[in-house]
Amino acid sequence: MKALSDYDQAIKLDPKNSTAYYNRARLHDGQEHSDLALTDLNKCIELDPDNGEALYLRATITFKTKAYDVSIEDWTQLIKRNSSDAGAFFWRGKAHDKQGRPEKALQDYTQSIVLSPRYASAYLERGTVYADQGRRDEAIADFNHAVEYADDQETLRRAKQELAKIRLKARQ
Repeated sequence: MKALSDYDQAIKLDPKNSTAYYNRARLHDGQEHSDLALTDLNKCIELDPDNGEALYLRATITFKTKAYDVSIEDWTQLIKRNSSDAGAFFWRGKAHDKQGRPEKALQDYTQSIVLSPRYASAYLERGTVYADQGRRDEAIADFNHAVEYADDQETLRRAKQELAKIRLKARQ
């Protein structure tokens, strides 16, 4: 790939070029080479600690690779930089949920909803935690909001599926 070799050359010529590391990381991520992407992102952030885009991408990749503790640390850093980032709260909530910390997940999902009241995915995920805890009414309310605000078919499908599961469980 020409772009990759161009970034390799740019880094060879200027090893302190944080932008080249970031852009090469994006290419690696696009090719599903998470380990190489993370190496470049770590170098980019070392060279430019204020690069929020690099931190965001690293948080996303560490979540995908199930390095949830690292992902949580990065989302927390992003929240410290911008406490109105509903997406950062949402993704940190998902990482907490994956780590088996439902109360922390609920706090983050709720904050993402406070910041973005039409955030369908946040309602869906919070509703799932409520359902897992047996909090049926709260789960139903959140799944209904997810259906109402869904702007993609997958979120809409999942929310309707979760509502159907609750109804089926109620009949048993």
